[in-house]
Amino acid sequence: MKKMTLLAAMAVCGMGAMNAQLVDPSLNQTINNGEIFDVFMLDNASVTTLQQEGKTVNLYTVDETTRHMYIWDGTMVAGTPSNQVGVDFQTDGFSCFQVGTVGWSGLGLAVDEVAPIDLGHISDETHFHMAVRPEGNAPAAIAVIFGDGTNSEYGMKWTPAKISVGSSAFVDNGVSYPLVGDFDREGGDWKAIDLTLGDLKKLFPSFAYLPGGFYGNIISVLAGGVAGTTFSMDAIYLYGPKAQGGVEDVAADEAQIVVSAKTISVLGGQEGIDVYNVSGQLVKSSESTIVGVEDLTPGLYVVKAGNAVKKVVIR
Repeated sequence: MKKMTLLAAMAVCGMGAMNAQLVDPSLNQTINNGEIFDVFMLDNASVTTLQQEGKTVNLYTVDETTRHMYIWDGTMVAGTPSNQVGVDFQTDGFSCFQVGTVGWSGLGLAVDEVAPIDLGHISDETHFHMAVRPEGNAPAAIAVIFGDGTNSEYGMKWTPAKISVGSSAFVDNGVSYPLVGDFDREGGDWKAIDLTLGDLKKLFPSFAYLPGGFYGNIISVLAGGVAGTTFSMDAIYLYGPKAQGGVEDVAADEAQIVVSAKTISVLGGQEGIDVYNVSGQLVKSSESTIVGVEDLTPGLYVVKAGNAVKKVVIR
C-alpha cells in the first residue's frame, strides 16, 4: 500500500427515490442540524465558520503523522479536476483522483492505531456527509465504505457500511453495494452523500459501529478498474446532536449492567440495551432495561446501555 499525501493530491487538483439521497453539499445545509462535527476533509474557512458558530469541532484531517491518505499500490494517481474549486467555492479542501491501472483501484483515509480518534458520541442520528464530483470521464460507479476499522477500547472490528454512487451499483467480487444516487455528469456539480448512520443500517444491514475510539480506514473509496477515469471528493465529516444523557450529564458508572445466566439488566440508567459480539456485530437489542441472553453462544460480549459500556462474559 502506497501513501499519497493530501498536499500532493491537492497540488495536481489545482488546489429514482435513491437519487434524493444526493443533496446540496454546502455547509449552510448542515451547520444548523448538528452540534458536534467530526471533520476528515474540509476547507479551513468552513472549519472556522463552525467554530465561530459555537459548534464542537473534532479535527481528524490528514496530518501525515497519525492520520494519512493511502492509495492501494499503484492503483490511483492524482487527477486533473474539471473545475478548480471545491464545495462552497473554496480551493483548499478537496482532492481529485484518477484510476491508474486496469483491474481495481482504491484509497483510504486512515487513522493510525497509536492515536485512535474518539467517536464515542456517535449514534444512529449522526449524519455521514461526503461530497463527490464526477469529472468528464467519471467511473460508472464508485463505492464508498464507511467505518472499516477497529474499536480501540475493545480491539473489536466495526462492520462497515458499503454504498455506491453512479449510474449503476458498484459490484465487488460479486457483491452489489446499494446505490444512493447518480453523478451529474454533464454539469459536473458537487453533490453530497448525506445519510444518518441509521439510514446506513437500513441500506447495508450488517453495518455496526461500536462506542469509543476508532482506528483504521474511516473512509475507503473504490473506483473500479477503467484506467483514466477520474473523480473528486470533498467535505467529508460526521455531524449530529450531542449525546442525550452523555458523559457531560450522566457518568457511565451511574448505570449498572448486571449479567445473570438468562438476562442482562440495566439498573439506574436509561432504557435500551445493545449487545455486540467480538466481531462488532449487534446480536441482541432491547428497548427496555432487560434483554434475554439464553440463546447466545457462551463467550465475550460488549453491552452498551446509554452511556454505560461494559464487557461481559456469558457462560
